[in-house]
Amino acid sequence: MAEPDAPKGRKPGQNRKTTPVNGVNLADYVFVPEHNLYVAKKRTHQDSNWYKAHQSLHQENKRMLTIREFVDFLSLLKTGNALDGLEQRLPEDEVKRIYNDIAEKRNPYRAEWLDADFKVVDERLHINYNHRNVNGNLQPQNSEPLEECVMENVYVDLMGSANKQGLPTRKSNNQEFYYWKPLEDNNSVVGFYADSGRVDLDCGRYPDYSGSALGVRAALDKD
Repeated sequence: MAEPDAPKGRKPGQNRKTTPVNGVNLADYVFVPEHNLYVAKKRTHQDSNWYKAHQSLHQENKRMLTIREFVDFLSLLKTGNALDGLEQRLPEDEVKRIYNDIAEKRNPYRAEWLDADFKVVDERLHINYNHRNVNGNLQPQNSEPLEECVMENVYVDLMGSANKQGLPTRKSNNQEFYYWKPLEDNNSVVGFYADSGRVDLDCGRYPDYSGSALGVRAALDKD
């Protein structure tokens, strides 16, 4: 696809600036305008559990994606039309590679943590997200009763029906995304997984789990 206002003869992605901003090369990020957010093209911090992934990102002045941010990031990639952090149009084949690395049903197994956990408060299930380190403790900046969403393990319309919290509100006959519902055990967090058998949004993962294929996708808020 053509790049708007590109100098004559230059293809998308050519001659990009690569000057780091606060030590970060924004050419390595995708810009998500809905959230005024930069999202890393690649997962990092493999073999970190959910807590360690948060800690490592915060030490780098970065953070983990919430479910809603992740769904919107995935939706943007699926259009094939995205800008990098320097607001240069990404080649369509690169956008497709990033999307497929996350959500294509194939081997090898790939996985990444997302920023949400679930707790029962006054007999009602709550979602906690937007975690930050406060005086050395990981604390959510948002804690809300769970909005209406699918509450069974089933295939869902993830990108077409996500609520404000990022959770699906419609089941789907299209077996694109499988959904594991939040658990009421006060110890479940969220991850996204893909392999040759299935692509899952899993809201029932345990935070202490780690693995070499499990990482996290760094996010930076645009100033």
